[in-house]
Amino acid sequence: MNPPRFQPGQCIVCVGTFPDGNPAIPRPQRGQLYHVTGLRYSTRFRQWGVRLAEFAPEYSYGEESFAPMEELSEGEFRKLLAETWVVVEQ
Repeated sequence: MNPPRFQPGQCIVCVGTFPDGNPAIPRPQRGQLYHVTGLRYSTRFRQWGVRLAEFAPEYSYGEESFAPMEELSEGEFRKLLAETWVVVEQ
């Protein structure tokens, strides 16, 4: 088992997409910032999941769909913003 990529309290950005599924389960949105409140290892999927402050604590999301905010280059961050928001250049 690999160590988790994130720690509680860390700010992360969603870089993946989540397919439509159960409408009762909230889905993180690509390009949005989230805060890690906990970690959970799934023996079924053999991966770490992150629990997010923005959602109920019983949900965890695969860590591969997130990146640490400080590791994104300006270009990568602008690309994520462009997919999510209208960016006005000055």
